[in-house]
Amino acid sequence: MPWSGCCGVLLILFACPPVVCLLLLTSCPPGCCCLQPGSLVLCESLGLRSLPDSVPLSTSGLSVARNHLCNVDHLLRPFSGLQELSLSQNHLARFPHGLPPSLQTLQLQENRITYITSGALQHLGNLTRLDLEDNRIRAIQPAALWGLNRLQVLLLKES
Repeated sequence: MPWSGCCGVLLILFACPPVVCLLLLTSCPPGCCCLQPGSLVLCESLGLRSLPDSVPLSTSGLSVARNHLCNVDHLLRPFSGLQELSLSQNHLARFPHGLPPSLQTLQLQENRITYITSGALQHLGNLTRLDLEDNRIRAIQPAALWGLNRLQVLLLKES
């Protein structure tokens, strides 16, 4: 998920009529960039300690990378169409629980995750890419990856 910031939003503001631009920006959480309404929401490097309240439930791509999130358990379950999620560079000490089963890409690199339990990923059968690089993983329980039949890329490298 190579998201590169909000420069595209500035181009949209200059290229679209004011009414359309207003519609593009009204459903976006404060401080975030919504490049495609209801599709891609970027809330990166905002110093967030919790998820923004007003992220549209129809969002299919969400990045809350480079914040101060410690726990997002069950907060993302209502996002039933969420396919791509970046929680990279936060303060997560364990694998998040209650993620939506629609996820295909999950980025958790540069957190503080130390172990992966057997049930942590059991509902993520659509996952094709899982990035756990640069965490503090010391143990992955047997059967932790069972049910990930579509998983194509698993990154565990530690620097």
